[in-house]
Amino acid sequence: LLLKQTADVDLTRFLWYLYYLPFMGSAAVLAIVSFSIGGIPSKHWKTAHTAIFVPSGLLMLMVLTNDLHQFVFVFTSGLKSVDAYTYGPGAFLLYSWIAVLAIGGLINLYRCAGKRRNGLYIALLSGIVGSIALYNILYIVGIQTIRQTQMGPVNIVFILLLWELTLRSGLIPYNRHYRLLFEFGRLPLYLVRRDGE
Repeated sequence: LLLKQTADVDLTRFLWYLYYLPFMGSAAVLAIVSFSIGGIPSKHWKTAHTAIFVPSGLLMLMVLTNDLHQFVFVFTSGLKSVDAYTYGPGAFLLYSWIAVLAIGGLINLYRCAGKRRNGLYIALLSGIVGSIALYNILYIVGIQTIRQTQMGPVNIVFILLLWELTLRSGLIPYNRHYRLLFEFGRLPLYLVRRDGE
């Protein structure tokens, strides 16, 4: 964001395209990690990764090469301006795919928390999801106070809050590699409390 504000027009546009990488990447990571937490069988891991990362990579490539085809963003006054643009069909594909990944990942997190009867996590997760939805709706509607914020960084902060909540709630109870180490080794497993005891 800082680089984008100080660059020339051509570089600003390219940095603006790169701006969509955290949106796409965080939604893809949410989907993949939620499958892991939800207990997807290991035989389906390769299929799940392919089904998520291949379309995500192709859509990101479509954004980065927008100057060649203007399928995602159409610049009404030519490529010399970044102010006058409209959204093309590719933008709706991109946003739809991000929504599918994010909603699918959140549904998996809800299902996993429901199985573990973690009501506090469900309530806090609902609060974060509701705040994200409300912020984006107010931004799209055009509320001036909300419009003065940067949508990208605000959404990324919400995503970080989501993962911090997921870690602290115990929904990710252990690291799989350490679990395997202790299952097949002779070392005793000691549980460590938050205070370090």
